[in-house]
Amino acid sequence: MLALAFLVIGLFVALNRKIRYSTWRPTHKMMGLVYLLAVGHFMTAPVVLFDRSRPSGLMLMAAAVTGVLACLYSVAGMNRRTALPFTIEAVRPLERATEVVLKPQHAMMDFLPGQFVFVEVQGKGWKEPHPFTISSAPGEQRLRVTIKVLGDWTRKVRDELQPGGAVLVRGPYGKFDSARAGNQQVWVAGGIGLTPFLSMLRAMQPGDPRQILLVYAARNERDALFLGELKTRVAELGNVSLLTRFSEQGEFADLPLIQQAWPGELGQRDYFLCGPKPMTDALRSRLRKAGVARGRLHAEAFEFR
Repeated sequence: MLALAFLVIGLFVALNRKIRYSTWRPTHKMMGLVYLLAVGHFMTAPVVLFDRSRPSGLMLMAAAVTGVLACLYSVAGMNRRTALPFTIEAVRPLERATEVVLKPQHAMMDFLPGQFVFVEVQGKGWKEPHPFTISSAPGEQRLRVTIKVLGDWTRKVRDELQPGGAVLVRGPYGKFDSARAGNQQVWVAGGIGLTPFLSMLRAMQPGDPRQILLVYAARNERDALFLGELKTRVAELGNVSLLTRFSEQGEFADLPLIQQAWPGELGQRDYFLCGPKPMTDALRSRLRKAGVARGRLHAEAFEFR
């Protein structure tokens, strides 16, 4: 009953979008208590419900012990030991976003284009780590993240973050990897959802065998981040086509647009979607109805909560 009560409270906090991330994050750790209570519940259950001597019971106990250790490791903050120290080299305000350039204090982090990291600014007033997609390319000597101004924390990054400060970076995480897909790909980016594709384009070399259509949707041309760099990079590579859509002009990233821009069999291509959830959910649903297999649809979880 306690586990159920805490679970309901945790779900309410998680689903209430009006609650700030800084408030949600510590209460989210309550889920660890829910798990521990649930483990204690079935471990003390009568033998008729849970036979500890059978293979299924042994497997369940092994999974429970692993889960408890992982829970304690995470909730106690011991995963901070894996964080790499960086120094803030530059903070560059953009239109409705901020690019932060980080210099490694020791070895540079290894990552794949499309992955994300947790960034934890050190110092008074900077409480919790936040997840951001890496926008730089592997092999660069600096780590770059592009942060959209959405709330108090991201606005504070834009207004108060200064070069020279210390940052801990944990990761990388994620499997939004276009390099493992087929040679015909459609990338759809909405707003700040451009960042994983930006990393991919910065990492790509001329002669890449893939044919790629990049659909970039933004509010207007001024809001389209790194648009000049995108156009230059597309011209250099030769295998990428760029199509921009601006909602203020009544233009949207939808399936008829993709079919018109690249006629042919939809099911023979891989689709990578990153942007606002309504956009990616609608596109994924329409592509599935058009016969595209689930294995060819790749969507990044744009919202962390």
